[in-house]
Amino acid sequence: MNNSDVEKINNLLATAEGKISAARELLLGKEFLIKAEKIGRKDDSKKIIEGVYNGQAVIAPDKSEYLVPVNYASKSKLLPGDLLKLSIHSDGSYLFKQIGPVPRKRTICELERDDGGYFVVIDDCRYKLLQASVTYFKANPGDSLAVIIPADSPSDYAAVENVIKSK
Repeated sequence: MNNSDVEKINNLLATAEGKISAARELLLGKEFLIKAEKIGRKDDSKKIIEGVYNGQAVIAPDKSEYLVPVNYASKSKLLPGDLLKLSIHSDGSYLFKQIGPVPRKRTICELERDDGGYFVVIDDCRYKLLQASVTYFKANPGDSLAVIIPADSPSDYAAVENVIKSK
């Protein structure tokens, strides 16, 4: 098998994964309940919920919203459409885990800021950034950022991967 074949196989797998993620998002977003054994069950004094991240919260199949801590979203580089599992323990604590990332695309762009917060513009589309990500990297407007956006679906948010400081 040569490099060209390996590249073709990787591209086919990435396309298939993207279509599966998009199908799951459609199912969760259109009030279809995925009848998975894990969703909504209690196990060892915890409740397990799987849902889609929307940029701020996990949306469960029953349309309940569970806010995701910005430090976790920032550190995990979450993007809208990612599938997350939430474990709600008997003591009331939440544990989030990313279980199905959407296909991603990386690019470099310039950090901007207005009254609404931090954002970047990529191909005439404006993407919001979590303030926690920007402050973690100590980025300033005008700095170049390496960001991640969904490859196959529209989004209001991008995730910061790194900052390239301006001189």
